[in-house]
Amino acid sequence: MSRVDEPCSSIILAWCEIRERLQIDAQGFFRPVRALSQVRNPSIADVFFGMRSMERVGSGLADVEDEMQRSGGKAVFSVDLRQQMFRATLYQPLQGAPGVARPIAPLGLYVLNSLPITVLPEQVSVVCLKAGKAHTLFQSDLSDVPMFVLSGDDLWSFAPAPVLSLKLAPWLMGEVRAVERVKLEVDPNQRRFLTWLLRKHWEAHLKRFRDNGLFIEFEKRPSVLSRATAKSLIEYDSAKRRGNKREVVKVRAEGRWHENEGIGYQVVYSAGEWSIRIKPFYMFTGRDGATPLPGFERGRRATRRMKWDRNKNVDDDLTFWGRFFSNGQPTINLGGMDVDNLIIGAAFLMIEVPEIGLLDESDDERAVLMMDVRIECLLEPDLEFDRGLSGPEPKRVLKTAGPFDRQESPEIIRLGLVGPASEIGAAKCWLPRLNGMLVSTEGNSRRFRDYPGALRAFPAPFELDSRFIRPLDEERFQFALGRRLAKDRFDAMIELYEGRISSLFGDKRPECILVCLPEELATLRIANPSLTDGERRVLERLQAEEESAQLSLFSATPEEELLAAELRPQAEELLFRSFIVR
Repeated sequence: MSRVDEPCSSIILAWCEIRERLQIDAQGFFRPVRALSQVRNPSIADVFFGMRSMERVGSGLADVEDEMQRSGGKAVFSVDLRQQMFRATLYQPLQGAPGVARPIAPLGLYVLNSLPITVLPEQVSVVCLKAGKAHTLFQSDLSDVPMFVLSGDDLWSFAPAPVLSLKLAPWLMGEVRAVERVKLEVDPNQRRFLTWLLRKHWEAHLKRFRDNGLFIEFEKRPSVLSRATAKSLIEYDSAKRRGNKREVVKVRAEGRWHENEGIGYQVVYSAGEWSIRIKPFYMFTGRDGATPLPGFERGRRATRRMKWDRNKNVDDDLTFWGRFFSNGQPTINLGGMDVDNLIIGAAFLMIEVPEIGLLDESDDERAVLMMDVRIECLLEPDLEFDRGLSGPEPKRVLKTAGPFDRQESPEIIRLGLVGPASEIGAAKCWLPRLNGMLVSTEGNSRRFRDYPGALRAFPAPFELDSRFIRPLDEERFQFALGRRLAKDRFDAMIELYEGRISSLFGDKRPECILVCLPEELATLRIANPSLTDGERRVLERLQAEEESAQLSLFSATPEEELLAAELRPQAEELLFRSFIVR
């Protein structure tokens, strides 16, 4: 048994306010009532709660009573106002077999990358617009209108029905219906409107951080939409330290490219609860710190950076984003105009999981959760070179054996050059360097080997003949680049480049043609117009599974599974037309 006696002269005044709600017997014994308390110093209490050193008001004694009963013990509380004393007595659990202790399983604390939606409107307002009036609604001033989504002529909003009836009266047909949210949640088809509406509120909150460099890319799936591009330090407060500074865009390679922090997000409904799932990631951009590098450049840098993604770093990333989006507050208000009951917690979900006795075949009670993982290393394919030699590393074997068709190689490799005048000028300065050795600047010399030079590798020098240089017409190039639609811009550029490349296929032609692309063309791609609806649906599903690394939520039909098996190896190439690989 443990007992704590504490003088209570400082709470005499507070006691008068709450004693009426406590059931106190003649001896002064009482049972605590959750959320019933009197904070002695609200300012200090707020500080300690923000540091996670203090629980919410009115939860302490109630938690003690619950915990003691859960473990088989008992907690008794009493007051003696004559002696100005508060007394708490804790009784340990009764032991059926004295001397034998019960084992207590160790608990593992797991942090989920989800911000819980703690407060959500109980009703959703639904109303039908007048026929043909939807486009006029978006042409009017919506600054005083609450957030909504539109599906056909049906308008959905978390705002109260009377508010919508008043502010959207000229567009509405009939009365605004208030639908219970729980009824929408049980129907998967109607639940998607809640997901859509919550995502729109979340994205409206993200737009508030534009001054910090955060922007949303709407052309991709919602799960990978935003990334920070501010070139300044962002200061935020964590639970253990104030004034933390974080550089969200890091300069790499003397400014030739940047490492940008960002997040993917997704509205998730699971086990009757809503949350915003956050996935931190890094986007690699060019000199301006905003334009993404081509896919092959991003993949190489992402692979090298994976070694830094340890649990500690991931936890720091989540802490930063939670504090950043909440401005250091414990909650985030997503409601906006006329919606005051849509709140997200700024702390990520945490769960405690027992980590003992999870191996059935183990006799050790201290055995923790384990799994069998089989790792199969796929070796790089061997490439064939001259003199019957082969190997996986071209730079290394080329120095010794030369190319596979060495006997047929020309004495001089003449190059053709096609591109804008500015890009051709830079290429003419760089190409002569290929004839000599280029030393790798990477740290791992065995992985990133030195380039031996054309004379040792092929062996034949590269030669840039002025007869085979085709600069693009600058006026046509700028006109094509300025086309508003991506498809029109893509087709105009293809036509422009194709004409200049075709002019090189005469009686005298170069052995190799180099095409110079500015950065805005290297990343240009459009949806493949030659795909059928079924093929596009399967390809989008395959790409989504690859990006999210999880199975699709929707089961495929047998026809779609057969089509997926045929299309899976080329999903990315078939779904989009890229300017680099036509």
